[in-house]
Amino acid sequence: MTSDSGSVTLRLKEFLPWVTLGIILGVLLLLVAAGIGFFTRAAAPAAGQSLPVLTVVPLPSNTPVTPSPSPSTTPDWTPTPVPPPQLEGTFALGDLVSIFGTGGDGLRLRNQPGLVSSIAFLGVESEVFEVRNGPNEADGYEWWYLVNPYNSEKSGWVVANYLRRADSP
Repeated sequence: MTSDSGSVTLRLKEFLPWVTLGIILGVLLLLVAAGIGFFTRAAAPAAGQSLPVLTVVPLPSNTPVTPSPSPSTTPDWTPTPVPPPQLEGTFALGDLVSIFGTGGDGLRLRNQPGLVSSIAFLGVESEVFEVRNGPNEADGYEWWYLVNPYNSEKSGWVVANYLRRADSP
């Protein structure tokens, strides 16, 4: 049995230098890779946290805006959108009407008939309302008082040119 234990000791003595060399080379390669990573890494991002941004969009005012004169060659007037012509016929109290012809911009429902009256809220294209009052003439337009049948807080005066019966195509 001594011969077997002697051969095992001899084998260990033969492999010990190789194992040691492998460990030393592994540690050296690890140090080289760490050094390369340290010197080639990207710069750290700027310190500090980003803060949320709040954008306040004011409501449109009731006062007309007068353009200031500009020293340019462009005309000093701005085109105003022209509402589509009013449809034949009129509405009756209790009729359901929908907003149309705004090009997706919506329609301002106002507190009183007239273009300078304050805006109650903005009705969206195809939104349905019930006619509750009107017609009233103001600023050259026919105005109707509408109420949303599902939310009575959504109500106001609108120009008839942007309305059609809800059952119309």
